[in-house]
Amino acid sequence: MRFLLVLFFLGMSTRLFACECTFLPLDDAFRVSDFVGIGLVEKVYEQDPATKSKKVEFKVTKIFKGKEIDHFYFGFDNNNLCMGGDLEEGEKYLMYLPKENGRHITNLCLGRHFPVWYHYVLKRELEILEIVSQTRIDFSDTFLIESYKNDFFDKISVFKIPKPINDFGVYVVKYYSKYLLEIQTLTGFNTTADKQIESMIRRSIWYFDPWYDNKVNFPVTFLLVLRRYDSYGNLYSIGRYDSM
Repeated sequence: MRFLLVLFFLGMSTRLFACECTFLPLDDAFRVSDFVGIGLVEKVYEQDPATKSKKVEFKVTKIFKGKEIDHFYFGFDNNNLCMGGDLEEGEKYLMYLPKENGRHITNLCLGRHFPVWYHYVLKRELEILEIVSQTRIDFSDTFLIESYKNDFFDKISVFKIPKPINDFGVYVVKYYSKYLLEIQTLTGFNTTADKQIESMIRRSIWYFDPWYDNKVNFPVTFLLVLRRYDSYGNLYSIGRYDSM
């Protein structure tokens, strides 16, 4: 399990570590992660060729999901330029950490993590995480949602919100079958817009791809996070349409 889906966020590109990578979307990363939080990287150990990972000592200062940890493992691949970098000792990071074979592990490009000085990310992301961390919802973690397969993303990309009272909306979706859903608005733009967004979610037929060899077990529960894109009320899904 390394993936997550919670909200609808497409993979975002970033040159944060001098290499163009595709991070997991925020929604996917939160959903599949056993731990999400901020902490200080105290020590990065030498790489272990056998496991292709490095142990990282981590002092947690803020938890959004899971329990406190004191270390995790950072995957690497010397044959892949994008996976040859390191976390910096003495720096604080926002980390999304799935748990595989009993270990919290991520890597440079196929996980999700940012140094806290990267305010462009944290300014919008931390407020969303504060809301999501209060949900106490058991999100499903064995599937992927591809935006090009689901017409909801085409619909929402041209949707405009008049006079929004918030910059983003967070929605929990529980999908039982082709036409039966439950939708809960955690925080929204305004009553009128939220009803329209919920209607678009209900009218869309959703397609779920298995994560690795896992079977998609219904019902599935995920998050959808939408953020206002500009002063004209245009919307986009934070993780799925936002270039870093």
